[in-house]
Parts: sequence; structure tokens; C-alpha cells
Amino acid sequence: MKQHLFARSLSSALSMALMAVIFVFSGSDVFAQKDKSDSRVIMQASKIDSPVTTTLGTYEPVRVDDVAGLFWKYGVHTYDDVTALNQFLLLKNCVIYDDYFSNDFLWQRIVQSQVREIDYFKDTYKSRFVIPDVVSLARFDFQESVFYLTNDSAFRNMGFITFFNPDTVDMNCDIYRHIHELKKYPINNIYAKLENPVTMQYVPIKREDAQRLIDDLSTKSEKDRVMYSRVYINIIGVSKVSLKGSFSDQVEFLARMERIEIYEDIENKKLLYQRDF
Repeated sequence: MKQHLFARSLSSALSMALMAVIFVFSGSDVFAQKDKSDSRVIMQASKIDSPVTTTLGTYEPVRVDDVAGLFWKYGVHTYDDVTALNQFLLLKNCVIYDDYFSNDFLWQRIVQSQVREIDYFKDTYKSRFVIPDVVSLARFDFQESVFYLTNDSAFRNMGFITFFNPDTVDMNCDIYRHIHELKKYPINNIYAKLENPVTMQYVPIKREDAQRLIDDLSTKSEKDRVMYSRVYINIIGVSKVSLKGSFSDQVEFLARMERIEIYEDIENKKLLYQRDF
């Protein structure tokens, strides 16, 4: 219900502002390399375009406007920060920004309407996200009946996840052409800091299933044994904020790892392994 009210409210506010004017003037790798042991190499992650519903809840693909909403949900910015409000509108709807930012009076009305909307909706802003990545399987361990993950793709005490990778994230309205304006939302340096670092170095699998998987990979000439993973996180707060208008600015949101899934196929239809945390 709130989402419908939100859309109607924004549309109504914009229409009223436009009418007033007419009368007067006739939207590197995925895992952060905060530590060498955490470094990951993105090969060809699956693209997630729509929300994913699981037994744990619904998770959203990472989009810049949703992540920007976290800045308001968890109090990174305040309503007297006009620049933060302007840039939030840019991230939410860059068409409106491009069309009306140059009109001081109309833009002021739009910003005032945005403040009311943030105040009303911020508690409902999305905080659960699903992030695609890839992993590679090493050789099958017959004694343990597992595939170990290769050294460069295993999860070893992973403590940070980056939100944005241009190759896999839907950048609303080609937002990178405005990147120099986003001092309040440093999208290349926004991280999820895991409340409990994650270690996952192998995939348990029955021997007959391992044989079938190896046979399938052989028919595809897949020498690297690439699998496709989904990482499910829940943002629960903010951990660190450094916004001084420099290239070193960064924001860390506190997050819980809730699930990791590993699929055989890039379409994410053949689930190989799932682990909840």
C-alpha cells in the first residue's frame, strides 16, 4: 500500500510543482578487496534483474537508488543536507533531475516533497539484497566427498562485500555519467561489513552427483569448473562513514550474511549447494 502511495505522492507533488511554474511562466569485483585474503575475481556472474523470493524472505538485486535509500534509513544524512537530497533525487530519477534541476523554484518544491516522502517511507526502504558472483571447483576429494573451491574463489574469513560492479549491477539511467556529482553517495566505495565474517571452502556432494557434474562439464569443454553463486545479505545498520568530498570517501553498512547458493548454470536453475547462516 505504501508503495502505491509513494508513487502517487511523487507524481502528485511533481504535477503540482509543474502547474505552479506553468501558471507563472505560461535511476571491480563484487567482493571488496579490503584484505588480500578476501580478494575475488569476477569471471562472468549471473545477472539478477528482479527480486528473488526465498524461504528467508525477498531479496532485491543491487540498484543504486535502493542502496542510496540505506543512507536515509540508517541516518547517514539529515534533511538539512540539501546536496544529499539533490543527489538522492538524481539517483532515484535522473530524468527528473536532468529536466528540472536548473529551475530553482520548481526544484525547491520537488526537494520539499522528497523530504516528506523520505520521512514517511524510510523505514520501508529495502535492506535485503542478493549479489551474484562466481566460484570455481577444484578437484573432487574422494575421502571427504566434497569439491573444494579454488584458492581464488574460496570464502576465507570474508568480512566485506562491495555493492557495485558495473558489469553486473543495473545502473539506473546510466548513472555513471553523473558519478562526479555523487559526493554524498560514493558508489564505488560502498561496502557491506559482515557482522560475522564468512568462511566456506568446499561444496559437499554425493559421489554419483560429482561424477555427473564432471561429465557435464566435460561435454561443455569447461576446464575451469566455473559455478555461479548468489550471496544473500541483510543490511542491519551503518558501521563507518567517511564523507569528506575526496576520492577516499567510503561508507560501510553493517550486514548479516543469510545465505549462499551455488548453481551449476548461469541461469541459476540447477542448484548445486545451499548454506544458510
